Amino acid sequence: MRLGAEDAFAWPLRGLDTEELDLDEELLADLSSVKALLGDWRSLASFRRLNRELDEKYGVFRFIILHPACQWLLKTFGEQYEAWRHLELVGGPITGLTTIAVVMFTLWRAKIPTSYVLLALLFLFQVHPLLVVSIMGAWAVWRDARRKPLGLLAKRPLPVKAQTPRVLEPSGDFDRFLTAAVAADLQAQTWDHIVMGSNLAALHTAVVLAKLGRKVLVVEPGATLAPDLRRRNESTGEELDMRVLTLGNVDWYNNLLKPCVPDIKWRRVGNKSDGYTHTILYAEAGGDCLLLRPGRQRLIDAVTVLHPTQRKAIESLILNVEQTRASAYTYFLVRSQPTWARDWNFLDRGMSDAFDTLAANNVADALARVLKPAGDEQGADGSEAAPDSHAKATLGSLFHLEGLPAKDISVAAYVMNVSRSLWGLHTIVDDEAGSGPACNLARKLVQALRDLGGEAITLSQPEKPATRAWDFLTLSSEQRHKIVGLSGTMEGGRKFSLKCSREVISALGLAESLRRVPKEVDVPSFCSRFGLLREQRPRARVVFKL
Repeated sequence: MRLGAEDAFAWPLRGLDTEELDLDEELLADLSSVKALLGDWRSLASFRRLNRELDEKYGVFRFIILHPACQWLLKTFGEQYEAWRHLELVGGPITGLTTIAVVMFTLWRAKIPTSYVLLALLFLFQVHPLLVVSIMGAWAVWRDARRKPLGLLAKRPLPVKAQTPRVLEPSGDFDRFLTAAVAADLQAQTWDHIVMGSNLAALHTAVVLAKLGRKVLVVEPGATLAPDLRRRNESTGEELDMRVLTLGNVDWYNNLLKPCVPDIKWRRVGNKSDGYTHTILYAEAGGDCLLLRPGRQRLIDAVTVLHPTQRKAIESLILNVEQTRASAYTYFLVRSQPTWARDWNFLDRGMSDAFDTLAANNVADALARVLKPAGDEQGADGSEAAPDSHAKATLGSLFHLEGLPAKDISVAAYVMNVSRSLWGLHTIVDDEAGSGPACNLARKLVQALRDLGGEAITLSQPEKPATRAWDFLTLSSEQRHKIVGLSGTMEGGRKFSLKCSREVISALGLAESLRRVPKEVDVPSFCSRFGLLREQRPRARVVFKL
């Protein structure tokens, strides 16, 4: 008898023609145990056969592939793959083309920003959002690659090709005072243009005209050339940079200054240890700014150079700001929350009175107290002497009023805005003598002007205040006046007279010096960018009204 035969245990019952059989219980128990054993054997055989098949199919990765999490991922990927196979990046218009044209025209007439109009157009044509995001990302990458650095988000310095600087013979001091010998030399020459003023735009205009073959004389009424770029410390004589050149627009300024100063180079503002961060202080409304080095004492010294007589007031103001800085930050943090949130905020409990007192002081009151003259000094009429208006205006600009009245600005706003940590700015490399970037640029522009046959002089001596000891020379005919030069009195009472054959140009209004370039000159011959800007901006001629 074979053990695997299922009917082998039923042979004793065959041939018995009975309806009921009384079987022994022990025999039935043995029969059940044998059947259970046969079932376990078959299950074990099936399990081993399945393991062999899985090993042959998946190998050592069977436990990873057959894991429930992996199976869920495979199922999800399969569903997404099927969805991608039938994905349409650009569908048909959701409405008629005429309706779309009317909607676009309406948005254009309503002066909706172009970006919003384009998004609306993409929506009307059922463009997939993934395609829109991909296009925007590709455009951002292309923009960064073509235009770098980009404003305050610059991450790479501007690559400037190394050039061997020309060896120039010294042609006099940077500041040249109008003496009798200098006046005699200048009066013997024929000048095409006289530029009154020596700010950055005026010096650049003079150099451009000189490169075009004109003889240009720059006359500074004050005692220092390029007063918008540098100041002298009256106590030490040290030059102080008054401007961080090119706040991000390095490419534009590089093309602008390269023809005038060929050896110009750029560097990042700051150093690696502080993450190239720095603080700038806007000293005037025209955009001139003072580069402030880290540290309280350096800040006090830098601002004091502008107004030496206000050192104690400036020091007191800066110290008070440092003491209230943390409170001001907390105040604005609390006040930015809704009322119901402030009632439960721990910052508002116990300190709200101090915050309110701080914010109640406006800029006008703070300046009046800080700039109050010391002692019992009184005015000529017996009233209390008023603070220096120029010093008050300069210190008031520290608050970044943005055109708002000083009485409407809280002192806490000044605490939060007096130090602006910017990153990614570039400036011109310092010269070998250690002068700052703005002073270095002024020196290079004046040197370039003198090398091209021009000259730059000052009418006031450095140790004396600037006075108006000169007048314009005019030619009158038929009630029309033409300025042909200027005349005045030099030190010692001697007269001088400087004339030009073309026109006298005022430095006031020369915010964009490219407007001074004559139309008849082929400007793109030495810089293609000049010609493009000249076409985009109309030529505006600055004249004096008599």
